[in-house]
Amino acid sequence: MTLRDFTDFASLMMRHASHIVESPEVDASRLAEAYWVQARRRHAQWNRFFAEARNADDWAPLIEEFFVADVLSRVWAAILLATAERRREIRGRGLIHQALRWHLEARNVVLEVLTNEWDDWNGRAALLDILRRRTERWTDLLISPLIARYGVEAAGFSLERAIDSSTTFEHSRRHPGYEGLWSLTSAALRASIPNHAVATARVPLQEEFLSEILSALPASAFDSEGSVRGERARRLFQVVDETAPATTWQRSPRFKKRSETPS
Repeated sequence: MTLRDFTDFASLMMRHASHIVESPEVDASRLAEAYWVQARRRHAQWNRFFAEARNADDWAPLIEEFFVADVLSRVWAAILLATAERRREIRGRGLIHQALRWHLEARNVVLEVLTNEWDDWNGRAALLDILRRRTERWTDLLISPLIARYGVEAAGFSLERAIDSSTTFEHSRRHPGYEGLWSLTSAALRASIPNHAVATARVPLQEEFLSEILSALPASAFDSEGSVRGERARRLFQVVDETAPATTWQRSPRFKKRSETPS
């Protein structure tokens, strides 16, 4: 699992966001509860990793992973908030907002460390801050259609920037080359993120969360044999399969393990 896998997941989910929000099959209440549970666990685990970090060599990869994983967390939160808004799920909306507050607490710890160590890390703090600004811009771009349609700005960073981006997305949505434009967006996002491997110790922090997200993919994401459509999407399923076997998304009736599909 690499940092770029997080951005691949984020672009994949936004590609199917409208299907998830509009689908009557989606259990919005269950997904909100699952997100809340995952956020609580992740908050505790992030704090543990923060407490164990001692110097720049410990902090730099940890902060990189946090900023990049935050893109996916906020994209997923925006999709769930949009689903809750459309279904009038007041409790679900509250759970997601609480989860975002936990995430913000962890983010504030990271920003405080960057501020305090700015002069002592020989330029590494400045590079991490560039990554922070880059991931914030990408987050606002990806969730901009949901902010414009459902008012889920709590998941983003700059409402003004998201609204500006949403206009472009609305125009491109009606363009015959929309799928190609999404592929270009996904490729550009991927190229802007470091391709470092996720530390082995932190893989369990991510695997259950990724599995839960994949379980919400709509039927349109799968072909007639139960395999997810698209080579990159299949690779993402394989990433999770290797790190978290027999998880939520594999139990979905829409998905069959490759070994179970007819040859």
